[in-house]
Amino acid sequence: MRAAIFLPMAVGCMASLALRVDSLRRDPHNPFLRSVCVVLALTTTGAIAGIPAVATPLETSSGIVAVWILVPVTAAGAAVWSMFLLWTYPLSRAAGKIRAGLVFYVIAIAVIIALTVESQGSITAEEIIRNEEEPESLWAVTPYVRDAYLIYTAVTGFIWANAAVSSVLLVRLVDRRWLRRGLWTLFSAYVLFFLHAASVAGYFISVRVGSDIPVLRDAGLICAGLAGILSTAGVVLPTLGPRWDRLLWYRRLEPLWSAIYETVPHVALERPGTTRLDGWNPWGSDFRVYRRVIEIRDGILALRAHFDREVGALARHLGHAAGQTGSELDATVMAAQLTAAIRDKQNGLSPHRQDITENPPRSGGHDLDSEIDLLLPLTKAFSTSQIVRTATAARPRLGGPALMAVNDEEDQEADGAVPAR
Repeated sequence: MRAAIFLPMAVGCMASLALRVDSLRRDPHNPFLRSVCVVLALTTTGAIAGIPAVATPLETSSGIVAVWILVPVTAAGAAVWSMFLLWTYPLSRAAGKIRAGLVFYVIAIAVIIALTVESQGSITAEEIIRNEEEPESLWAVTPYVRDAYLIYTAVTGFIWANAAVSSVLLVRLVDRRWLRRGLWTLFSAYVLFFLHAASVAGYFISVRVGSDIPVLRDAGLICAGLAGILSTAGVVLPTLGPRWDRLLWYRRLEPLWSAIYETVPHVALERPGTTRLDGWNPWGSDFRVYRRVIEIRDGILALRAHFDREVGALARHLGHAAGQTGSELDATVMAAQLTAAIRDKQNGLSPHRQDITENPPRSGGHDLDSEIDLLLPLTKAFSTSQIVRTATAARPRLGGPALMAVNDEEDQEADGAVPAR
């Protein structure tokens, strides 16, 4: 059971650490990244030390028990406390608080080491091996070790409670979606870590007073395993979450990009070798999404001369009738004009040059997010809208009188002469 809990935690911590070390390599002087890497490194060490295949040889060869997991986990807690100070205060002020607080944690770790070393030789190798799946049962009845463990639970319990409160306070100050999700995940992890400390402390106290309650020990172990996995997830979510968003954006823009590329292929710098696999490639997602947005915008500009005012007017009329408004209606109108323009271009029809200045493509704004906010609804309308299909299918039958009828009805609705639909 211990291996099933601590091994996935160790693997997750190592994967998260590798990801953060890669970020630190690109930004080596970032104190926030350094603090996260320290937390992950110490958590990884504690998780590895909790695996029986690792802990048992260490304890039987040295005669010292518990210290191999208590020290790295306590140090990881101190690193978490320092990390939240760095996130909360200016660097100079946080550094002073960290230096003052670390004195307390160093003393606590030193006491834990001294107590566990003092118990050296009081437990035989056979007892260690026999209790390797439930070492807390042995530690709870061993003088000095049980005292060290209670100090450990008191110190880490304070750390996890403080970290949980800090997570909630920081959530109120940030507006990045994945950062908020990461902080809520960390909050859940720290609550579970606190429950682990409380459960194990309760178990040790129950043994001390002669009333063994093993369910507390097992509950504490499960809480620790879940908390370890959640804490690593919370740390990497702000990095992996936006990358996942960009992968989804890249794939969702595929239908619109493909149609434009087939019509005006010169807008693409290069076509991906395998489009489906390229859509799942997490590396370079920033660059590829930016390039896809730029190529779509260049394609719209290249097709601009083929935009048909009649198609746009009909699509707007049908959209109004269907209850569309605002950006949804704009996306439908643009999708209809773009669909008709692609068809005309592919059929070799002459462009509607008189409409170039009357139907400018709507620009997304100042950053990638604002472009995506416009292009995703445009892609959806382009791919699935029945209004777009109706407006573009009716185009060959549209003439001056038909367009005038549409415009006259819209004018009457605006004047209140007929009920608006």
